[in-house]
Amino acid sequence: YPPVEGLSGNMAVDAEQLRMTAVRALCGPIRLTGQDLLITQWATDPHVDVKIRGAAPLAGLVETVRRLDDFPLLRDLAAEFEQPTGDAEMVAHVMGRPLSGQPLALVDADLRLVRGGGRSAFLPAPVRQVEAHVTVTPTLVAIEHLDGRLGPAAFEAEGAVTMVDGRAYSNVTLTMSLEASEAQSWWAGQADEEFIPEMDGTIRLRAAVTGVIGHSRIKGRVDLGQAGLRLNNWFTKPPQAPAAIDFEGQLSREHRLVIRHVGIGLPPVTITGSGTIDLNGDRAFSVHVSSGRIAVGRLPKGIVLGPVRAGTFAASLDMNGRMNDRASWRTAGQITFDEGALKVEQLDEPIKDAFVTLRFDQDRIDIPRMAFRLGASDFRITGAIAQWADQPRARLVVESSQIDLAALALSGARPSRAARHRPSDPFWADATLNAFVFADHVYYKKFLLTD
Repeated sequence: YPPVEGLSGNMAVDAEQLRMTAVRALCGPIRLTGQDLLITQWATDPHVDVKIRGAAPLAGLVETVRRLDDFPLLRDLAAEFEQPTGDAEMVAHVMGRPLSGQPLALVDADLRLVRGGGRSAFLPAPVRQVEAHVTVTPTLVAIEHLDGRLGPAAFEAEGAVTMVDGRAYSNVTLTMSLEASEAQSWWAGQADEEFIPEMDGTIRLRAAVTGVIGHSRIKGRVDLGQAGLRLNNWFTKPPQAPAAIDFEGQLSREHRLVIRHVGIGLPPVTITGSGTIDLNGDRAFSVHVSSGRIAVGRLPKGIVLGPVRAGTFAASLDMNGRMNDRASWRTAGQITFDEGALKVEQLDEPIKDAFVTLRFDQDRIDIPRMAFRLGASDFRITGAIAQWADQPRARLVVESSQIDLAALALSGARPSRAARHRPSDPFWADATLNAFVFADHVYYKKFLLTD
């Protein structure tokens, strides 16, 4: 322990006990106070059993705790905490019989943190505005109350961390909430901007963190029922439409997230996945996604998949690469879309009877089947898209019994207000297309075109 300096106080002594009042002292960075400290049998075999109050900047307390060999659990947790800010108050319970071979020792402590902050290897973002009440023994850290902000989110936590056979085990319940717009701003610096949705409303999370510290298991749910999401022109979810993400995974101190299970629920539809993501460096990932058969008509009211109005989807994909480097993405698996109907804003006629099969082979998409009708025209397309994730190059063969060129003309209608406010989508901006068209008959309205 740090040496005690600047000790002052009032002392009353009799044959059996020594009583100290109005005690003041410094123990390293900690300012100690004591109103009524009693030592019995002080002349023959002093019995010390006292509670001393203290206050210190959190930075000083953390530095002191890192040297407490008698509290290995608290010491190890403090060792992972960096750049601490704020103030701490404590009540330390000290016991001992120095003349009987039992030196003074800290038995337990009651800690309160005010306006705290800092960083930890266990957390993906800094914490701030932390208010906490924690009780500590050599083998237990009990979180009576803890609240603050983690990145853009407000959080609360309670539970305990226990030392068993030299290993620290957590059993903590965590709740979080954040304004969706703040999440959007925070994610803007974490991933490719094209894949960050516009967001509004509130996102809520509840999770349990259990297991060995440094390899903790995380299981919980993200409730998106009060959030609105818009991902370019691919996906729109209004507030109030039910949606949630159930997850179970493990986060290591190296910030490697192992996702054992994730379920994206749009009742009654669920899309499942698993995989790993390195949250540091180039954010390497490897994931599996499976949807089963999804009927568009069964999605919750208000959820829109771009121009799709009807049909059935099915997908099973395995994908890996580095998040911020689309050229590194490699994918295997298949997506099918059957009996589909689409309404493209710039086309007067809807697309009907759409059937599509896409087979992913690393950085290539094979199209063994694509068929649809547009007005009186019919189309059957085969081919492939190379380097689909970055600067795609498509080579297609288009066959038709008849094509009405008037149906392909883009209308002069202005896009919807929502479309005008969406950010530009450069994902396919550098794409090139080579197509070979074979048609039995080509019309323009009622006029047949011949060679």
